[in-house]
Amino acid sequence: MRKICVPALAVLPGFVVVSPTAQADIDLVYDGMVRYEAIKYSYDSSAGVEWNSAARAMTHYAHAGLINFNDGAVQGYCIELDEAVSEGPVPYEYQAFGFGPDDYKSPLGESQSRLLNRMSYLGGLFDGYYALSLESGSVAAAFAMMTWELTHENFSTGESSLWTNQLSIDQGAVQFGDFSEAARLVFEEMKQSLFTTNLDGIMALNSNGSSSTEGFQDFVTAVPGPSVLALGAIAMLASRRRRS
Repeated sequence: MRKICVPALAVLPGFVVVSPTAQADIDLVYDGMVRYEAIKYSYDSSAGVEWNSAARAMTHYAHAGLINFNDGAVQGYCIELDEAVSEGPVPYEYQAFGFGPDDYKSPLGESQSRLLNRMSYLGGLFDGYYALSLESGSVAAAFAMMTWELTHENFSTGESSLWTNQLSIDQGAVQFGDFSEAARLVFEEMKQSLFTTNLDGIMALNSNGSSSTEGFQDFVTAVPGPSVLALGAIAMLASRRRRS
């Protein structure tokens, strides 16, 4: 089943699923959107399409916002715009954002250092706005659009500290339209207050562990509170499986 724009995930405290299958750390079953707006978007990954490229026609419809998986036990936001998502269950693997052979690789095919820069901003977005996004459709929509900006925009090769000046909701490689004015205002507020942070509690959920799930959307997980310890245990378990 094709559903565009599903979330990067935040696993609720105390709830972690380990699949009995050999390759999966968690099985995700799509439940539906919780807080969201219907929007349009355009994404052009062609060489030469820069962060300040002019606005163009919106060609895709999407629901931007918060989504539920596993009867609401898993919620969040996606990091791949044009991949499919199944109503599942679909097996996913937890992977760290790092430089090791088993770490997550950028879907843009760029260096791990640039991926880490993107994710450190995404960590700041979760720190500053995730709780608010649980309560408001406009905040959730702005959160989703900012997530896609951070994961897809073709930032310049300058210092990553300058990237916040290159975030635009309606210019660049990734552009959005038909959102509410409230969502625009929240997006601009996020842009002005965005900061980098460490990646404690932030991991990727990768669907490409087997040919049967290749091509499904990937997600980023933010695991608050005590669940960070449980997530660490899952990552260790996954590493042991790969070595066995």
